[in-house]
Amino acid sequence: MHPFRIYKYFILINFAILLSLLAFNSCKEESNPIDPVEKDKPLTGTVSTGEFTKEITKDIGTGGGTIEISNSKSPINGFKITVPQKGYGETRNFSISTATITNHKLGDNFNPISPLITIKNGGGYSEIPMQIKIPIAKKSDEFIIAFLYDEVTGKIEALPVIELDASSITVETRHFASSSLSENNLGKTDNLALTNLVVSSIKESILLGQTILNTGFSPGVDDWEFPNYGSYLSTGGHCAGQAITAMWYFYEKRLKGEPQLFHNFDRVNEEEEPGFLWEDNPLGYRFASTIQEDFSWAGWVKDINIQSMNPKLTWLTFIASILFTGEPQFVLLYSTTEKAGHAMIVYKINVSEGKLYIADPNYPNNHSSNGTHSERIITYSNGKLLPYNSLLKVGNPGIVFDQIGYFAKTANIKWNQISKRYKELEQKTIGNDRLPEYDLYVKTDSTLFPLVDGT
Repeated sequence: MHPFRIYKYFILINFAILLSLLAFNSCKEESNPIDPVEKDKPLTGTVSTGEFTKEITKDIGTGGGTIEISNSKSPINGFKITVPQKGYGETRNFSISTATITNHKLGDNFNPISPLITIKNGGGYSEIPMQIKIPIAKKSDEFIIAFLYDEVTGKIEALPVIELDASSITVETRHFASSSLSENNLGKTDNLALTNLVVSSIKESILLGQTILNTGFSPGVDDWEFPNYGSYLSTGGHCAGQAITAMWYFYEKRLKGEPQLFHNFDRVNEEEEPGFLWEDNPLGYRFASTIQEDFSWAGWVKDINIQSMNPKLTWLTFIASILFTGEPQFVLLYSTTEKAGHAMIVYKINVSEGKLYIADPNYPNNHSSNGTHSERIITYSNGKLLPYNSLLKVGNPGIVFDQIGYFAKTANIKWNQISKRYKELEQKTIGNDRLPEYDLYVKTDSTLFPLVDGT
């Protein structure tokens, strides 16, 4: 046997032991991806406004409530925020101001139909999403979409569209603190934290006239190399943790010049066998499981009503969000028969063929656990997003996810928490606050030899 093959075999045995311990204690078109360095950068730009006018201030207690503007002279007369019961653990003061948009540099397709709406409530995330109803005047051939606008970075982020009619759009978010995303304080109260909100229109014909929208994210480059088997922390799988951390790394590291994620944190990587020895990445595996538990995935599925999301609105939101931002998007799925959810990444859209291209944590590098290539696609046809077949975790029976929804990035996910956990990955302490300590041994005959990292 070739010496390297012997070495591989020995390592494989050792890491199979490690994996079993974690599990015991423990979710022909454009084949070449676009390098994020070569693709157009995500759309950023400035928004210029006139003077701000304070519209309303109101305290909301732990019992929840509404902040509603009822003033015929206001440019957002009828605007309403619904704060759920126990959304916040203390009383919050909400302050809403508006300013007329005089100019912007967010691209030709960006057509603001609302003033810039600035909302302050002390920062932090609500435990349950808040809904925002914004008055508009929609034409029959238009699609309307609401964005968070970060004046510091110039980035915009599309919000999930819950309802849309001729006179209003209803979206949801868990925070009004975009300005503090880079300050490591989204979990704290910060009177300087605020969110800018703006509504834009675009003709449906422009959206549906797109061909292929590619973000530069690619399976086998930007996803994790390990499958979603679950762990001691996440016995039911860690699909959301795996998808979220891959997206976070793409946004915060890859697009800023860092190496690709795929096989970046392990020691053994063969180009001829990209799926070989994925077990050689305990830090990445711990990272995904820790984020899964930090964000209480089961609570997301319960609190976010995917069933209420209109399939056409969801389809158009995915197109618009990638068209406007150039970034991959998070997709949330639910099985009404199994009462369970799944999380993945939309990285490319073929609009003309009605295809959402998916990076599924159960199929790293678009390969199943037996090594078979399996390109993952959600199809939109005749006004419906067709059911998607996958797993709750690798090794489980396949199930059908019949509800598919757009799930926002920072609006739903505590983005700063991922940054904090990533520092723990770099320090090789990720998961130590939850996982038990253990020792590994190799048994030969009647002798036990300690398996020491690095030997």
